[in-house]
Amino acid sequence: MSQQQENSVVSQAESIQQSIDVLKSTIDKDNLDIEQRKEAIVALNAEIQILADQQKKDTETLGNFVSNQYTEADTPFLTYVSWLASSTSSSDLINRYSSLETILSFYRDLKAKVADNSDVLRAKQSLEQDETNKLTAKVQSNEQLIDGLSVALAKQTSKDELQAAQAQSRGQQSPPVKLNGQVGQLLSFASNFLGVPYTWGGTYPQFDCSSYVQYVYGHFGIELNRVTWDQYGEGQSVSRDKLAPGDLVFFSTYQPGPSHIGIYVGNGIMINSSNSGVSYASINSEYWSSKYYGARRVIAQ
Repeated sequence: MSQQQENSVVSQAESIQQSIDVLKSTIDKDNLDIEQRKEAIVALNAEIQILADQQKKDTETLGNFVSNQYTEADTPFLTYVSWLASSTSSSDLINRYSSLETILSFYRDLKAKVADNSDVLRAKQSLEQDETNKLTAKVQSNEQLIDGLSVALAKQTSKDELQAAQAQSRGQQSPPVKLNGQVGQLLSFASNFLGVPYTWGGTYPQFDCSSYVQYVYGHFGIELNRVTWDQYGEGQSVSRDKLAPGDLVFFSTYQPGPSHIGIYVGNGIMINSSNSGVSYASINSEYWSSKYYGARRVIAQ
């Protein structure tokens, strides 16, 4: 193996390790978020229980009040009707009815208020649970991605495996994520170039950001323009919260407007050719998130 090949092997291994580190950092952050949301769910459960206990207590208090007010000696008025029927005059009846209505109205309002508060808390609880489920699925997916990259790294650092891999077609390597159809094949092909150095204005076998994307998509018959600015006019615009694997993601880096491009892999991760060469990166990192410009979809989902 020549020195140049050895350097390429080392570069690719370092790129894979960097990608693993990015994913681990993302997983740690998501796991922390999951724990915080679980704590919030427990706190909401406690608040709901407090409301239920308070409602029970208030109901018992009202019941005792009614019992104390409307039972006399050995002849308790067991029902509201019997108590009203025992009125001594029309004015007494009106007064008793008014008192009874005030008590019942207070109870109804209290019950409605407790119910409303409980509904609000349960809605918050449901939202927290939904976000927890999404984050858990994201963590599991990233862990699978790390498993795949770890296997690739082990092969990369094994001389025998490396030489065998070099004798094979680059398109036969395993994809970093499991997807069906053309998108999955495209992302698998894109990962074959991990560690390839960045070259300003370069084209295959070395790349800058836009030539890398153009080459990967061109391999599948999707013809894109050569430079990032023109590539931003390809396909259809897609919002950040609707990103799907295979979408093009753009960033405003060294100049205003779209000046850098990557391929969205999923779970907040892109593969791109940057100063560190072809590698994975989180678009939610402080740097890339602050530079995010937009996204375009050139493959039908």
